[in-house]
Amino acid sequence: DLMIQAYSDKIREYPADAVEQALDTLADNHWFPTWAEIKAELDYLTRQRRGIIRELDRKIAKHKPTSSVAGLIQGALKE
Repeated sequence: DLMIQAYSDKIREYPADAVEQALDTLADNHWFPTWAEIKAELDYLTRQRRGIIRELDRKIAKHKPTSSVAGLIQGALKE
């Protein structure tokens, strides 16, 4: 029960569709995969999403210090 709870806590950090796909894939090869195997599969399945999120965060951070709408528009036009 403790192991299932630990896996559940860690899995919650990933999108549900990726978790389902990873567990389906791993279930074909393992009776009970290790956390390292699950994490590797989840990281592989979500790598593109994480890249998009990083890029969005970078763009948002670039505009965050600007507090006015005019400043945000000017910053957007410079790109």
